[in-house]
Amino acid sequence: MNRRDFLSTVAVVPALSVRQAPRAAAPPPARGGLKLGTVTYNIAKDWDVPTIIKNLTEIGFDAVELRTTHKHGVEISLTPAQRAEVRKQFEGSAVKIGGLGTTCEYHSPDPAVVRKNIDETKEWVKLAKDIGSPGVKVRPNGLPKDVPEEKTLEQIGKSLAECGAFAQEHGVILRALGDSIGFSPPLIIDESEIAALVEGFGRALNDALGIVRAQDLATLK
Repeated sequence: MNRRDFLSTVAVVPALSVRQAPRAAAPPPARGGLKLGTVTYNIAKDWDVPTIIKNLTEIGFDAVELRTTHKHGVEISLTPAQRAEVRKQFEGSAVKIGGLGTTCEYHSPDPAVVRKNIDETKEWVKLAKDIGSPGVKVRPNGLPKDVPEEKTLEQIGKSLAECGAFAQEHGVILRALGDSIGFSPPLIIDESEIAALVEGFGRALNDALGIVRAQDLATLK
């Protein structure tokens, strides 16, 4: 698979730099630079771990979020030996695990369902620690009808507090994200680096829109 073919299908096309009209290059951050990654959606959902590592290495991506239920098979059901093998494969490659994507959510009006999701979240945290993932993604996913919004939000907050404390104890970051783009710069980042981050991301979005329009991938105006 070459770089052009991959970029025409992968779900994170926005995080790319492609050939377009020349523009002045932005000064690089003083420390490091932007790193690119993908989530195992679309074509990547059909890749096992060796294929993920091979393809992302070839096109220069740095990390992957392993979303549950996909072919990579990185799930909370893995045995200790299987977890060690997953960790070994990524640690021996240029591609790192950026996080684990789950379907855990805490808005249900049924306390038993909420508790099940909390307990499952903790299992994902244990898996993250075992395989070397820095974080686990959970999702805010709705406001049930006939339940006061304040009550649901309080319930979600308490659930996240419990899960977040458990994750912190295990050295894992809990990320409450839906279909969103999140930036997690280090606390030592300075103003010039923030400017470079935002400017670079804006250029990547514009480049991605050029790909979408050129290849008629969506009905965007």
